[in-house]
Amino acid sequence: MFFIEQEKLSKKGQQRRNLIVGGVSAAIISTKVRLEPKLSNAFGHRRQAAEELERYGITFFQKKAYTPGVSEALARGWSPLFYSGGSAAPLKEIREVVTSATIGAARNDNLLRLEKYKQMHREAQEQGYEGGIEETKRLLDEFTSSLDAWRMYLGLPQEHNTFGISEYKPQNSRDDRYYYRLKNFTAVAPLAFTSKHADRYSSMETRYPDTLPGRILSAIDARGKDGKLLVSNIILGRFTLSKGVDERGDAYISYYDQWDLGGSLEGERGIIGLPFEIYDRIYYNPNTFDIVAQR
Repeated sequence: MFFIEQEKLSKKGQQRRNLIVGGVSAAIISTKVRLEPKLSNAFGHRRQAAEELERYGITFFQKKAYTPGVSEALARGWSPLFYSGGSAAPLKEIREVVTSATIGAARNDNLLRLEKYKQMHREAQEQGYEGGIEETKRLLDEFTSSLDAWRMYLGLPQEHNTFGISEYKPQNSRDDRYYYRLKNFTAVAPLAFTSKHADRYSSMETRYPDTLPGRILSAIDARGKDGKLLVSNIILGRFTLSKGVDERGDAYISYYDQWDLGGSLEGERGIIGLPFEIYDRIYYNPNTFDIVAQR
């Protein structure tokens, strides 16, 4: 059983939020957030974090990012996927969304986009076009997963079961923390690693069998450096794929990302949210290059 109690935000944390939403009424900015008393993201606590995530949709540690009213307004009304660009743009648009909420004109941009993607998928199903069904399902999955990432950043529970807690951490990492994993990574892997597009990332000299691990390994060998390759998708933005072998000699491909708004004034540390790190492994058979169950 998990115990939850009231805990005040630090003065510094409150000042950082006020910096973003200056002028927003006290009805939106509360000084208290319900938190579990002993917060920890240590690697040894990953099983408890996994249970928290399964039970509540968010870990108590990640919930530190939550600001009542502000987090909900941003989760409904704005997404990092669609901001217009420039380092100052996110904060300007974030302030507009939160201000609208305080005057009873809350924006629902993300809810409207979600309904649009659902409608596209329904229409494809009605038309019975297999390619269209697959494509619209992929777009819907990517968007719902990106919404979950944004909600977690804001300290809100995920709604589409996108994230779990990884059993692994980078081999060379000295940080004592657990990492998140994408439950559906193989389904929403970068489009470049589907059979149709894989050729552009590899050559005959680096070609592996036509499986997801094989295509990723081909790309790492052809375009990567030191066994690593920087790629991107809708959910994670830019992230790193690596190939490795564990202490038992089993081969795997890993993916790593720090989910943040780096490149904006929100930065890599976060102001209205809390960045979180993602790392997991895809083990494969080195003879067939098929995915095998997690070790």
